[in-house]
Amino acid sequence: MATIALTGQVRCTINHLPTITATNVTITYDKPSTIRKGAYGVIGPVQGIGNPSGTMTFAVQADKQSFNFLALSNAGPEGIQITFEEGLDRYLISGAVVSGFDLTNDPGAGNADKSLKFIGSEMTPL
Repeated sequence: MATIALTGQVRCTINHLPTITATNVTITYDKPSTIRKGAYGVIGPVQGIGNPSGTMTFAVQADKQSFNFLALSNAGPEGIQITFEEGLDRYLISGAVVSGFDLTNDPGAGNADKSLKFIGSEMTPL
């Protein structure tokens, strides 16, 4: 059996700044798809335009935070840019907007996390 080198990290950036305190990253690409049917049976498959989205969870820093989620959520019509690496492959999610964010805290466990949710206009390989 062959041994395959794997990676345990997905490195990301937001507006070209590394997401150093990111502890969990989820990237999703949904492409609306359906099978069109008519009175005489199946016409064929059709697909719409894909929608990249995701969530990033960050450890809360004791000092100033690396990313101001409120400012990112007001980025304007250009949105924000998010890049991520999948092994040696890199992708850009452009025209992204913040769709929500939250802050959670478990003092007993010593955990404080904040999560950023986003949707993008396009995802392209770099």
